[in-house]
Amino acid sequence: MYKGVKIQNMNDYRVLIIDDQSLVHDSLKKNLTNLGFHKIHSATNAHYAVRLCETITFDFIFLSFNVNSIVELEPDDFWAKPLDTRTIINRVEFLINSRKRLNKLFGFVDKQQFAAAIYTAERNLKMPELEEYFPKIKRIIGTSLFKLHQFDEAKQYYRKLLIQHNYSWLHIELCRSLLKLKKEQEAEVMLSDLFLRDDTRFAAYDLITSYCIDNERFTEAYNYIKRPTLLAPRNINRNKKLWDLARLNHDRLGQYKATISIYKYAKNSIHDSPHLKLNVIRSAIDLASASHKSESGSLLKNVNLLLS
Repeated sequence: MYKGVKIQNMNDYRVLIIDDQSLVHDSLKKNLTNLGFHKIHSATNAHYAVRLCETITFDFIFLSFNVNSIVELEPDDFWAKPLDTRTIINRVEFLINSRKRLNKLFGFVDKQQFAAAIYTAERNLKMPELEEYFPKIKRIIGTSLFKLHQFDEAKQYYRKLLIQHNYSWLHIELCRSLLKLKKEQEAEVMLSDLFLRDDTRFAAYDLITSYCIDNERFTEAYNYIKRPTLLAPRNINRNKKLWDLARLNHDRLGQYKATISIYKYAKNSIHDSPHLKLNVIRSAIDLASASHKSESGSLLKNVNLLLS
């Protein structure tokens, strides 16, 4: 165990490790046990992980994702493999201490008492000993302003922070504020830059897609969602939204391609279902009915090969 790190009272924390590599499980479990964790559960696939989460409330979940998923999901922390003892211990200590030292703040957020959360967060920002948690605290203030529908205040808040920091989430949230205030032209200028950045691209496309859907601009939403779906085809939720928008836009080929992607990438995941195969068949028949006879025969043959 790494000397000099003192973490106590770990016995009550419940931990779940999700990874398909046994070596990762062994390494994490060994180091977490040395730290004092004893309630450690393991899952090698999503189905078993979901079943565990349905019966147990976990304090920590360690799971494997590709780089694009990390950017999109915005977890509390992420580590690069291979994992080493020092990293595991230091990062676990940081996560636990942040929860402990910001317990009151997180409590207000959990109870959806956002005005109280803003007041507490602003007081926390005046405490130098909490400096390493300032980015998290500042983000909570912005989120709370949004939850209170104080969009103009949120816009001003994010603009002020962007003078000091260049966090990717600041750009996204400022753009979200502008859209809520119907300042579309200003938002579009921001989005044109955010689409080009690796750390904001997916969030930016999802943001404008949702905005267009909320305003029943389904053709625009469909055009926007195509790009991130092409770049990250394994995102099932985005593929489902693409499928819905293809139907709303009467795009039979788009529906067919979306159902194939969902079927292909949802296999052996929590999204897997017998309905996925039926969706492919239905969309293929629908597309074939509107195609030339020679094309429809080839299409149905390809579907049969895919599903066999």
